[in-house]
Amino acid sequence: MAINSIVLADDESIQRDTLSTIIQRYVSADIRLCSNGRDALSLIEEELPDLLITDIRMPVMDGMELIKEVSSRYPSLKTVLISAYSEFSYAKTAITCGVSEYLLKPFRPEEIRKLLEKLDAEISAAQAQSLWDRLQKKAATNQQLMALSASLYGLPLPAGKETDLSALVPPRGHLLLFRWKSRQNHGVAKSPAPGNVLTDRQQEQLLIQLCQNFPEGIFLPLRKGLDSSECRLLVLLPESHSEEELLKSLSSFQRNFIYWTVVASYFIEEMASLKEIFQQANQLLSYSFYYPESSQTFSLDPEILAAVPSMLSLHAYEKTLREAVHAGKLEAAERSLKELYSLLSQKPRRFPTDVRYRISSMTVNILRELDSMIPSREYDDLLNRAYSLFSICDSFPELFQISYELLKSTSVYFVQETGTTDVVEDIIAYIRKHFTEDLTLPQLAENVHFSANYLSAQIKKKTGMSYINYVSLLRMEYAEQLLTGTNLKVSEVAAKCGYHDNSYFNRIFCRKYGTTPEQYRKAHKKCSEN
Repeated sequence: MAINSIVLADDESIQRDTLSTIIQRYVSADIRLCSNGRDALSLIEEELPDLLITDIRMPVMDGMELIKEVSSRYPSLKTVLISAYSEFSYAKTAITCGVSEYLLKPFRPEEIRKLLEKLDAEISAAQAQSLWDRLQKKAATNQQLMALSASLYGLPLPAGKETDLSALVPPRGHLLLFRWKSRQNHGVAKSPAPGNVLTDRQQEQLLIQLCQNFPEGIFLPLRKGLDSSECRLLVLLPESHSEEELLKSLSSFQRNFIYWTVVASYFIEEMASLKEIFQQANQLLSYSFYYPESSQTFSLDPEILAAVPSMLSLHAYEKTLREAVHAGKLEAAERSLKELYSLLSQKPRRFPTDVRYRISSMTVNILRELDSMIPSREYDDLLNRAYSLFSICDSFPELFQISYELLKSTSVYFVQETGTTDVVEDIIAYIRKHFTEDLTLPQLAENVHFSANYLSAQIKKKTGMSYINYVSLLRMEYAEQLLTGTNLKVSEVAAKCGYHDNSYFNRIFCRKYGTTPEQYRKAHKKCSEN
């Protein structure tokens, strides 16, 4: 709650203690008690409370005098006036002097609860706005931000956009690099849904928390990483802090709606080396890849980064996975991936960029072996899905889950290829017997539990042509036999070959033989008679 401290002034001790006890039921606040307005004013001067509650009639300085004094010195302080019905005229006057609310005697706990909730919301909003205003004043201008971002990422600035960063970057101090994302946005990589992105209010709360913890800091938002729902922030601290002080301040950066990672640098004696230190911090920040569902704080140590082992060879694992996928042995593929997962989980861990690149490349290499083996549309869809998932994958467990799912999909095609040779030959034999009937590819595929696209690819692989062209070839060969070996009318030949439209039959025949069915019959019958 926003109400953390209260000054309660009332000269009647029983009434004062009763009210204090009721308040403590609803808020965990430090309540300082006094019996007159002067003592209350002294307590307020010592440490400004969040709330003042005062009676009207008190010795030395009454409540009305206290309210006037407080409203002139501390206009933002919320005040509550205790009054009886007989004193309501005083209460009305007090409200015009800046009193926030009034509380009627005798006290009713439910009324006090509602009053405290209302005041707490108002105080919270006022505190947030005050901190937000301070934070906005501390933020860099767009031009400064552009210049600093270009400097950190080693990018050139457009002509005329050069900016002096000396006022923005302190000569020495600490660098803090933050990354946070919604706790809802985890699982298999996918485009973040609207509900998985932090609200403006949540973002504001986080920035206010940082502003409270590091009031002297300079705040610079950074571009996002792979996950579009994440946020990144660079904070430059111009003063020296011990590691213990930094970690203590960062420990309070907790919210139940985010996972966060922060890298805290050592004290930087010369900020001229900021670019190099920022790049090191970015490398360390990327290790959130290994902790997708927890919050982490890293202390920047260049020696640790220098000691990171190089990426191991995946040749043997790729060979094992390829054999398992080809044979449809998914359990063996899963075991191999789990073994690799366990090996890469061991500390010291490799750079996440290397791990992501090598694992995704290994998976795509195996997937690419389906090229020309399955219909091009299915192959393209599978390949595009792989690229899409890996491009937004931002966690170590997710990387292996995506790889397994893609390899499982790939294995289905290899198993079909291995076990379907006889089935496809049977289908082709069936087509040769029934090509004059109204056969459709989906019907044939359903009978053997294949997809239509897959069966089409298998037929083309066996015959060298698509299903439609193969059926058309068989029908044309049969039409040729009927035209030269019988006296059937052309319309009857068309019907016997499976065509219900004479014009369509004529077009197909002309395309195949370069002449009409009648002309073909005359030419070839004459030859056979001679």
